[in-house]
Amino acid sequence: MACDCIKTVDTELAARNTRIMLPIMLGADQTPRPMIVTEQIEKGRGKRKAVGLFATFCPFCGTRYVPTEIRNPTAWFYSAHQEAEWWSKGGQDRDETIAMAREAYPGETVWIIEAKRQLPSFDLFCAAEIDEKLADDECWDEGGFEGGHPDGPHADELQRRLEATLRQWFAECCDLHGAQLDFVHGPEEVLAT
Repeated sequence: MACDCIKTVDTELAARNTRIMLPIMLGADQTPRPMIVTEQIEKGRGKRKAVGLFATFCPFCGTRYVPTEIRNPTAWFYSAHQEAEWWSKGGQDRDETIAMAREAYPGETVWIIEAKRQLPSFDLFCAAEIDEKLADDECWDEGGFEGGHPDGPHADELQRRLEATLRQWFAECCDLHGAQLDFVHGPEEVLAT
């Protein structure tokens, strides 16, 4: 599971002979998650039956049960130089990219590549620095907050979530123009016609 909240809450509920219902999941995604109980409003023949709802995020801490997949598709680029620091975004495929490159650089040899955006390592966040900032804030006592020591679970979890969120945003939202690229194929020289 993405977090231990279900175990923690079940431990607390055990004193009351209770636990959270985790139904058996069928299909590709079998991540255990709480089911939100629903009931049928209108009963009778031909009426639609109530549907079950399953939590996507932990209702206790907000952690997503199944992380969203980072999409980082390949794309085609072209340049007038093999060692270019800037590659222009090409067309949908190799041939369209060659045509665009020849139009941009008529009569010259051009270079094309198929590449993916390079996903940076977001190590800008440090659990120790997060803890230090929180401990300095007047809303916390001298010891910071519970579990907030430099290698504590709260600061570490915040660091992990910030890095994951930025990595996903970068992969999905940033324009490929000017991005650092990981070459999939190429660079390939295309001679002038």
